This record gives sequence, structure tokens and C-alpha cells, in this order.
Amino acid sequence: MDAAARQTRARPGGRLRVDIGSILANQILLPALPQFQAAYPDIELRLGVSDRPTDLVSEGIDCVVRGGPLADTTLIGRKLCDMEFITCCHASYLAQYGRPAHPRDLETHRIIGYFSSLSGKVFPLRFQRGDETLEIDAAAAVAVNESTAHLTALAAGLGIGQTFAWFVREAVARGDMVQLLPDWQPPRHPLHVLYPPNRHLNAKVRVFVDWAVEVFAALDARVSPAFR
Repeated sequence: MDAAARQTRARPGGRLRVDIGSILANQILLPALPQFQAAYPDIELRLGVSDRPTDLVSEGIDCVVRGGPLADTTLIGRKLCDMEFITCCHASYLAQYGRPAHPRDLETHRIIGYFSSLSGKVFPLRFQRGDETLEIDAAAAVAVNESTAHLTALAAGLGIGQTFAWFVREAVARGDMVQLLPDWQPPRHPLHVLYPPNRHLNAKVRVFVDWAVEVFAALDARVSPAFR
């Protein structure tokens, strides 16, 4: 057997099912995917794009990219990054409704909320300044359960919300979007790639996880904050 044939047999291949949230898939993973395909052309990637919670074992998912604190301790996790969050709105909203001076002012503003697909509950807006923390449970004028739709609602001027800073940094630089309450920062949002214990030696999962760590490193607020 020649060297090329041995290399082909050793290269990971077959179907790989990965689930990831909408905005992360559209803004980060899919644009970088040609690099992964060039390195591993024999892997057939099945990408589930949704913000809904998933059961990896029952749904046959090899690995998933999830944000927030780790809740399922039965999965093996590898941290991808800490993503910076920002409180913001479109400039047209400020022109009509004015600028809040304190997080509690948001109780009288129009809020674009994000609600849980499981409970239907709208997540509160969270803030921290030094050792002080606040949670604001303001009524949402509009609430969605999908991250790309949430960002679209903010860009449409429908209200104020909290989203990934990385995805609005250019709009803020142009003046289209406006950062609010910069002294009160939302907590950073950890991202992990998770997979069941029975897949930890799977070559397809291993190479995808290693590649994802490299891709998401650029978003890590600890290294390259969106706003300095």
C-alpha cells in the first residue's frame, strides 16, 4: 500500500452530526467551514442549526456547541471561549425614546427579550459593576427564542436588549447601533463544545472539537474584547 492510500485510510471520515445555535452557525461556523472541509474532505457534516435544547444521545448528535453555565454533567465539555455581551439598541430607538442612565430605567423602556424554549420564561437582563450585580425583569415588548431573530429585532429599532458584542461591533463603529450603560456590563457568556462520554475517542469528534477551539478563539473576550 502506498503512502497516499495509507493517509486516506487514516483520515477521519463518515457522517458527523453537530448542533449549534443559529447566530453562531451563521456568523462564525459556516463562514469558516471551508477550512474544515479542506482538511477533512471525507467527513460528511450534518449541522443542526437551532437554539433549542437537545438530547445528544436520543437524537444521535455527536457534539453540540452550547452557551451558558454547564447544566448536564453527564457530557464531556471543552471550553471554546468567553463571549462578551453588550446592552444596545439601534440609533433610531434612542432618537424616539431617549437613553437610559441606569439599568433600572429599562423598566420603562421597550425591551427585546429572549425566552426559554423549554419554560417560555423571558430571561432577565443582567448587569454587573464591580462587586454590584443587578437583574432587571422588565416586560418585553417583543421576545424571541432564536438568536439571529433577536439580533434582527434589535437592528430594526424595536427596542433595547443584550446580545453578543462581537456581532454588533461593526454596527456600533458605524453609529447604526449604540452601546448603552457601558459602566454596567452584562456577565460574559461561556461557550463549550460538549459530547457524550462514549464518543470521546471518536476521531471525527476529536478533529472537529480541535478545529472549533481554534475558530472560536478569535471571539474570546479574555483575549480580544469587542470593545476596548
